[in-house]
Amino acid sequence: MRVGTLENTPDVRRLRRHPRLRAKLLAWLNAPANQGALATGNFKLPEEFLATKVTSVTPRGLARLANRPFSQLFERHDLDEIADEGMLSRLRKMDARTCSGCHQSRSIAGFHFPGEDPVSQRLDALAVGRSPHFIDDQVRRRRFMESVLAGQASDDARGHAEGGAFRGAGARCVDGAPLGTIWACAPPLVCGHIDDRELGTCMSQGELQVGEACEPGELKTRRVGHRDRMHRTADRDCAPGLHCETTAVGFPGGMCAGACDVQSPESVCGSIALLTPFNRCIASKRPFTRCLEEETRSARLARCDASTPCRDDYLCARIEGETGACIPPYFLFQMRVDGH
Repeated sequence: MRVGTLENTPDVRRLRRHPRLRAKLLAWLNAPANQGALATGNFKLPEEFLATKVTSVTPRGLARLANRPFSQLFERHDLDEIADEGMLSRLRKMDARTCSGCHQSRSIAGFHFPGEDPVSQRLDALAVGRSPHFIDDQVRRRRFMESVLAGQASDDARGHAEGGAFRGAGARCVDGAPLGTIWACAPPLVCGHIDDRELGTCMSQGELQVGEACEPGELKTRRVGHRDRMHRTADRDCAPGLHCETTAVGFPGGMCAGACDVQSPESVCGSIALLTPFNRCIASKRPFTRCLEEETRSARLARCDASTPCRDDYLCARIEGETGACIPPYFLFQMRVDGH
């Protein structure tokens, strides 16, 4: 049996050890013959550069260098410019095409299709078992296949995995992006930064609403993910009646929440785990659904469904039918990887 290679994922360790091979890869990336494929996202690296395994780290996506193989090898000035490069750097676009980068681009805890739970399952269930990127990409795939079947010219360009059709609170954005593009926020939201200096998040300009990030910071990131450190900057205020669920208790970037009697169209009454009692409950091998019933508290959370996704590092847990609430992934048993 032969171990296969990972598509478009360079072997960082090997390339750093062999400068000539790294230089050969850079020459391939800058070759005029490859510029079109790189611009449309349809490039395919030669196998000699590829890794056979890679680690994807979470949370905080491509803000973390460990998820960006090309950025570990090259600087922006190493690459020749491509016409119509767009709002993001070429390096970031290529990083998003790698296995580790793709799995951390608008995914559900690193996955794009963890699976659909039965509609009858209310507790410990995903309301949406498809990632925002997966949902958006079906539109592109369907359009491509319809063009092929009709014998028409087809556009095989792939959109950026971190962008998308949804432009509401929590969507990824770029400062100064023209309205109507995939990098602009729907008014009156503005593009603010939680932890990523390159890519922002759409949020309220003043006091934050339910589900928004209240603990922004500056991420010091290294090639080895467990060495990354987050330095908090000035916290953002949640709107009256809301409070900040903090990063320290498992809410990446912080999350504004409130009591269930604080109602708004964009929110829903859900539940939040009581951290220590909840973990103690599942560590004692009691049924996970029982822990969800007994060791949680009611809270007003961001409403979500297939067309209104949660922000990065959160998932849409079922409240009723296809309506859900945005919570951290570890609230659901099937998303835990800590031995429970």
